[in-house]
Amino acid sequence: MKLNIIKVLNEIDAADATVRMLNDPDAVWNLPNNENDLYQEYLYYKMATEMENNSTWDLIEHCEKYGWDYSHLNIKKVLTFDEWIIEENKMRANYIVYRMAA
Repeated sequence: MKLNIIKVLNEIDAADATVRMLNDPDAVWNLPNNENDLYQEYLYYKMATEMENNSTWDLIEHCEKYGWDYSHLNIKKVLTFDEWIIEENKMRANYIVYRMAA
């Protein structure tokens, strides 16, 4: 069995390059460190949920002022990015269509 040293060195360099790319904080797959579409979508979700919660708190204060029932109002939890991406992936998995090979 012959060992091609050039081939082995190229494989080692390729593995090192892959590790460097995966650890790059500016890479596309490091979502919190990079302003990409998915992270922007999370920021929009977060802002919308916070605005909805603020409106709900205003309505709760208004209901308390006049003694009205506000048991039907809910304050939503604002998910962290990691929690949100898990929920988003679960929801998106319902819509993924897999193509089977012929």
